[in-house]
Amino acid sequence: MELRHLRYFLAVAHSGSFGQASNALHIAQSGLSQRIRSLERELGVSLFERSPRGVALTEAASALLPEVQRLLDQADRVTVLAGELARGTGPGLRLGYSRSAVSGPGEELVRRYRQRFPAVRVHSSVGHTSLNLARLRRRLIDVGFVRLPLAPSEHDLEVLALARDKVLLAVPAQHRLAGVARVDRRCVLDEPLVFFDRAKSPGLWSEILDQVYPDGHPNPVAIEPEETYMLAAVSRGIGVTLILESIAEILNMRGVVVTRFEDPQPSVALGLAWLTHNHSPQLRDFIDFARETLEAESSPRQQM
Repeated sequence: MELRHLRYFLAVAHSGSFGQASNALHIAQSGLSQRIRSLERELGVSLFERSPRGVALTEAASALLPEVQRLLDQADRVTVLAGELARGTGPGLRLGYSRSAVSGPGEELVRRYRQRFPAVRVHSSVGHTSLNLARLRRRLIDVGFVRLPLAPSEHDLEVLALARDKVLLAVPAQHRLAGVARVDRRCVLDEPLVFFDRAKSPGLWSEILDQVYPDGHPNPVAIEPEETYMLAAVSRGIGVTLILESIAEILNMRGVVVTRFEDPQPSVALGLAWLTHNHSPQLRDFIDFARETLEAESSPRQQM
């Protein structure tokens, strides 16, 4: 059994789509389907129930999924450790970026940390809040960028708020609000909304919608896996979406216009999260440095 075939299984299971998984893996969808069928023959069970609307895990796949995840996590840890031993380096700092932390104050903090501690090797990966929280608990990373607030159940974590990110409105280019410089929230109450799955980042999901729809309820028409797909749906005229300014700055979708809300503009917090019982000296240095950096700021950053 090849580990890469198990990774293909995870990609399809997490995305719920062979098309989205093949795009993320950079392989042809037909090739991905062949490898999944090969894995099913090797395991002797069917993994997915296929339909025109996507795929769903079979009962056998649901039972296998956590074991496959643990196996691949362990394989990743072995690979990282082997690389460190080969280079003669210590464990370093394992950092999980969120997509919006790749630029702005998150990246600036990491850049300054590298300057202060040039001997510490920073191992970075990119995910989102839920994925970074899962990686923290599997000890694949020491610290991760997350969207705040976290759920009350995350009691084994410590957090440090870093900055706030404005929530913007993205509409089709021919939409009635495309030429409005500052949009009144009441204007979007009945608009069809394209958004992300709440399970991906429950705190962020609620924080955004509670601010944009304080007296009403959104009208969701499509759930997409991440911002690129959300904007693509908007460009096709399916609806409008809400996107963070830091993401809008790095994504440019043809046929989409991004505009701001009227003051007070909705915003969400970016922070760091780490396990309370992680006593890594590199982690403690990083958190101490982050706190010192925040204290040294003459005025709080309001944009990411």
